[in-house]
Amino acid sequence: MIYLSNAFNQIRIGVKLFMGVKESARRTYIVPEFPDRLHIQTHSWCNAGCIFCPYTQISREKPMGRMSWELYTKIIDEASRYNVQRCALLLMNEPLLDRDLPQKIRYAKDRFRERTEVMITSNGSVLSDEKIKGLIESGLDRIKISIQGLDPEVYEYTMGKLKYDRTVDGVRRLIRAVKQSKSKTPRVVLSIVATGSNKKEVRSFKRYWRLRGVKATSVIFENKAGNVDLRGGELAPTGLKSPMTCFRPFRTSYILWNGDVILCCSDWGREVILGNVLHQSLREIWHGKLANTVREAIRDWDLKKLPPICRSCFKAEATGAHHKKPVFIKEFVNSFMGLFGADRHLTEEEEEIDGL
Repeated sequence: MIYLSNAFNQIRIGVKLFMGVKESARRTYIVPEFPDRLHIQTHSWCNAGCIFCPYTQISREKPMGRMSWELYTKIIDEASRYNVQRCALLLMNEPLLDRDLPQKIRYAKDRFRERTEVMITSNGSVLSDEKIKGLIESGLDRIKISIQGLDPEVYEYTMGKLKYDRTVDGVRRLIRAVKQSKSKTPRVVLSIVATGSNKKEVRSFKRYWRLRGVKATSVIFENKAGNVDLRGGELAPTGLKSPMTCFRPFRTSYILWNGDVILCCSDWGREVILGNVLHQSLREIWHGKLANTVREAIRDWDLKKLPPICRSCFKAEATGAHHKKPVFIKEFVNSFMGLFGADRHLTEEEEEIDGL
C-alpha cells in the first residue's frame, strides 16, 4: 500500500509541476496587492553548522535577537487581512529553538484560519516529545526537515554540530506521533540539499524515506548570493549558473527579528533593507520605491541596475532538468523515477509550486 501511495504521489507531483511551470511563466512578474508568502524570523539563532549555509560566519558579524510578541502580532494582524497563501515562521534560523513557537503558530492559525498554510523548516535536531506535542497541538500545517544524508558520517560532516542518531530518532517519533494524532498534521516532508559531498546519498535518501511512506525531496544547491564558501568546488562540482530571473521579490516578504524587511532569503548580509515594519506597514514596504526598483531590474535582468547580491546569486545545475524532452514528458518520467529516488533535484520555484 505504501508503494502504491508513493506511486500516486509521484504522478501527482509530475502533473502539478507541469501545470505549475506553465502557470509560473505567466505569474512571475505580477505583483500582488500583498505578498503571497511571508517568512518571519521569530529569532535569529541556529544550532547547526551546515557547510552549505553562511550562518556560522554571519552570526559573528550581525546583531542577533528575538522578535517581540508585539511586533510578531502586528505583522500577523496586518497579513491576516489579505490573501496570504503561506506563512513560514523561519528565516536564516532554527525555528524549534524558539520556546514560544507553538504559541506563535497558534496565533497565526487563529488569525489566518484555513486559507493560509503555516509551516516551518527545521533541522529536526531538538525534536523532543514535548516539542512534538506542542507542534501537533499548535495546528501547524507542515514541517519540512532538512536531513543531509543517510550515512551518519556524511550527515555529521555536512551539518556540523548535529548528531545523526538523535535527529533521526526525533524525526521518527514525530512521524509516529502525527500518524497517531486525530489531526494528522503537521505534514512531514524530508529534504536533502544536493552537494558534491553528499551526491552518493541523495538517491538512497529519497528511496529510503519514500518506501516508508514519507515525502522526501532533494533541492539544488545555491550559493546564497555569494555568502557561501564553495570549498574549492566541493559543494558544486559541476559548476554554478546564473538564474537569469527571480520570483522571490514578486511573491514573498522576508522579515527579520528586528522588523527589517530584507530583499530575499539569500540576503544574509542584510544588504538590501526594503523597510522596517516597526515604522511602516508591510504593505507600504511591499509597494515601496526600492522594492519596485529591484523588481524592474529583475524584469529586464539589467546587471547594471541589479543589487550586488542579485549579481552574485548562482545555483548549481538541476540534474536532469535541461534536456530536449518536452516538459510534460520530462516531469512524467521523473514522477516514476522518483519511486526509486532517482528523480532530479527541484529548484526552489518548483518547491513553491508543489508546496514543499
